[in-house]
Amino acid sequence: MKLKINHLTIRLFTEILEKFASPLGEIHLQKQNDLLMDAYRSMSHELHKLQVEEELLMHKFYEFTKQAEHQNIEEVTALEFDGDGGFLMAVGSSSGKVLIYDLRSSYPIRIKDHIRIEPTGTINDICVFSDSGLMLLALDGNQIPSYFIPALGPAPKWCSYLENLMEEMEEGAQTTIYDDFIFLT
Repeated sequence: MKLKINHLTIRLFTEILEKFASPLGEIHLQKQNDLLMDAYRSMSHELHKLQVEEELLMHKFYEFTKQAEHQNIEEVTALEFDGDGGFLMAVGSSSGKVLIYDLRSSYPIRIKDHIRIEPTGTINDICVFSDSGLMLLALDGNQIPSYFIPALGPAPKWCSYLENLMEEMEEGAQTTIYDDFIFLT
């Protein structure tokens, strides 16, 4: 069926649209406007919260650097926030210290002094196997050194001999070949 459009059809169609579509269109546009305003208010609130959090973090970082000057901490080499609530911040320094802050306090909750891993080249990347204490370092050279740190977690299933090695070391308190090694915990 072909629709023949002429002047009369167009005029009739516009009158119908003006009569019936106008109030429906206004209601539809009003609903859209209300939804957009709600979204705008919500996004503005979230943006304000993020700005406040950023200001708080910058203030904490400033306090840390001032405190670090008094404690002779060399320089900040790493900064990480917890993924759960965002209230904890860990700061690593070049002297091997890790300071853990609760962002609601000016002083660190805990200060840990770690043994540093000093490989023979520049570290390009670190691969820590999830839920385990095994890590690999990607260096500038050809070798990829591996480190097992039992305090981080157990050995992976495919590397179970490390757990056996650790158990043997704990059992045997006598002098062994491992006495001259430093194990990271």
